[in-house]
Amino acid sequence: MTSRQSKTSLNKALGSSKEEADDEYITPGAFELERLFWKGSPQYTHVNEVWPKLYIGDEATALDRYSLEKSGFTHILNAAHGRWNVDTGPEYYRDMAIEYHGVEADDLPTFNLSEFFYSAAEFIDAALQSDRRGRNAEPRWRRTDSSSWSPSDQHHQI
Repeated sequence: MTSRQSKTSLNKALGSSKEEADDEYITPGAFELERLFWKGSPQYTHVNEVWPKLYIGDEATALDRYSLEKSGFTHILNAAHGRWNVDTGPEYYRDMAIEYHGVEADDLPTFNLSEFFYSAAEFIDAALQSDRRGRNAEPRWRRTDSSSWSPSDQHHQI
């Protein structure tokens, strides 16, 4: 998902957690990631920045057209696309300035999600590149319980 607004405006509109003042993101180490995995985050929020200008939001975020528009989202990668999942699609956002990419994946541990990584990474990279060309966009994507993977790893060597 992508936005033209600042983090502060987005936090107010979508209820994100408190943001740090630092502009430079530092990837947490393995110990910190494991601690967060077992302990959990201090507060559940519907949308979080997971990489500079890359956000993950849940189903409520993806379905809230008013907040998406108010926050200036320009890109949505739906990792739960499909009739039986989060059925949004390009038609759902047709009257908004949003580029959409859907991945129709089953919420099963045996599902091979890796076949979608490259197309998702290309979509995210194109959104990030459009920001570098002066579009004032903050690419963001949404998540479901099973789709908190980061295809942008392929382009940004996280």
